[in-house]
Amino acid sequence: MHNYESSTILHYSNPYVEFKNYPTGISGERDNALAIKNNACTLANLMSGDIDLTAAISGDKLVCENGNGTAYVSASVGGPPGPYQYEWYQSTDPTSYGTVQGTSFDYTVDPSCCNPGNTIFIKLTVTSPVPVQSADAYFQLEVLPANHLNCFQRPPNGGGNIIMGVYPNPSSNAVEFKITLEQGEKARLDLISPTGQHREVIADRYFEQGRHSLSFDVSTYENGLYFVRYWDGSEVVSQKFLIQRN
Repeated sequence: MHNYESSTILHYSNPYVEFKNYPTGISGERDNALAIKNNACTLANLMSGDIDLTAAISGDKLVCENGNGTAYVSASVGGPPGPYQYEWYQSTDPTSYGTVQGTSFDYTVDPSCCNPGNTIFIKLTVTSPVPVQSADAYFQLEVLPANHLNCFQRPPNGGGNIIMGVYPNPSSNAVEFKITLEQGEKARLDLISPTGQHREVIADRYFEQGRHSLSFDVSTYENGLYFVRYWDGSEVVSQKFLIQRN
């Protein structure tokens, strides 16, 4: 919230006076001062000339060449009020991004362009409506070979021994991993960061045939995309979930 001198406040009660090219009052209102008071924070954001639009990208930093464990990135925006316009670009050349590849809040990275060891460069341009501003953000991902440990293989529905889900997704404090096994086995459940780093062993034991539900506290982890990985020594299954707090 910004504080204004009394002489400036008087301008706000007149719908025919502009400040920085914006009308300072509401035409037809009997009491513009009351209307401005009720919407003071919104007005302050609109009228302030020192609120700059900012943009950042968060998400996976690894992507598999065959698309297993599909990589996602999302936008984080600050500054003037929205709604915002998003433009995502993807390239193997950080000096040339070509045409727009996506226009929503998040973006699914396409690894088909690249070979293992390549880098995928992501650019995001965000535009705000009032005042009109734009901001750019940049991100990059490493392409991994299909047989890399982090390139999780998911069995098709009805296939394999393991079916796994994560609820709720996104989550803020606690998450529940639901696992269904066609046969009992010794296995380990791990939490993996977006960069492929092992963060914590969730479970390491024998799982009986049937359904299992494991609760896990994520309140100490920072916002972002994570993997939960189930590994029985031969088969690997993973699910992606988002930790998100306001």
